[in-house]
Amino acid sequence: MATRTGPTHEEMRDRLLQAGSAELREEYALLGPRRDAIAALVRARRMRKLTQHDLAQRAGVSQGVISRLENGGHSPKLETLVQIARAMDYRVEVKLVDNRKSRAASKGAIGRRQRQESSAETFDVRRAS
Repeated sequence: MATRTGPTHEEMRDRLLQAGSAELREEYALLGPRRDAIAALVRARRMRKLTQHDLAQRAGVSQGVISRLENGGHSPKLETLVQIARAMDYRVEVKLVDNRKSRAASKGAIGRRQRQESSAETFDVRRAS
């Protein structure tokens, strides 16, 4: 049985962000919607038990496009995200959240939840109706 020898990815990320500059933390936060979109697509692909190659064939793109998208090396057009989501029988939803309202309600548990969701764009891949 393998034993863990070092910090997890999340622990290392948190350490680096805590030790880093405010500018680093801000830049990392700005990438949140992109990370969320990538994670949602990877989860959807895995839920459908598709390989990158299978998904690429269904979506009419190359396997390299799927790979670059999933590893963060490529920022696709919204149309490409929609095309890939449709190939898995999902749809893409884009939501703009008013940060002013989020800040006004920043007290208590509701405020904490809203701050977590207060990015300018939120991507959510859900099963199509």
